[in-house]
Amino acid sequence: MRQAYSRTFTAEDVRKITQSIGSAFFPGGTGDSLQVFNGRDLRAPVRVGWLTRNARAVSHSGGTDILTLPLPVFEFSRIADELEAAKPRRFPIDVADIVGPVERLSTFRVTIPEGWQARLPPNVSARSAFGEYSAEYSQSGREIRVTRRIAGWRGVQPPERVDELIEWMRAVSKDDAKFLVLDKQH
Repeated sequence: MRQAYSRTFTAEDVRKITQSIGSAFFPGGTGDSLQVFNGRDLRAPVRVGWLTRNARAVSHSGGTDILTLPLPVFEFSRIADELEAAKPRRFPIDVADIVGPVERLSTFRVTIPEGWQARLPPNVSARSAFGEYSAEYSQSGREIRVTRRIAGWRGVQPPERVDELIEWMRAVSKDDAKFLVLDKQH
């Protein structure tokens, strides 16, 4: 991402990027208020933010209103199953190969119509020698907020810690929400 944001953007570039991002996640959306980091500044945190207006974020199915969450889901269940099946482990675990020595924070906020309520999944939190993960779901008035954060570490762990790795991966995988059901309150 640093390379993509390492040049100076013209006003026309910003307009095009904002419009492209605004409609990328939800049909009919228009982008507004693009915020980007300076890719040339290696101390600047990698951050891109924007506002999408007038998007069609809710689908209707069988009398149910469904909001699609445009955030990544970190699904480790298959890998955990493979690690479990391959036990006992003979070789050390390179921690950086799991998530990488990075932190990724994604936040989605949406304003829903008056009188609507989201069915929120439980928050998830998992921390181990292999990484840290949290997912938080909340609704305050008309605003729904979903935040997912994953951070990976560096280092080498002995093969005997494979059960801890599997446990951490399964804990992270509990956060598998791709949609939220919305109820219209009467």
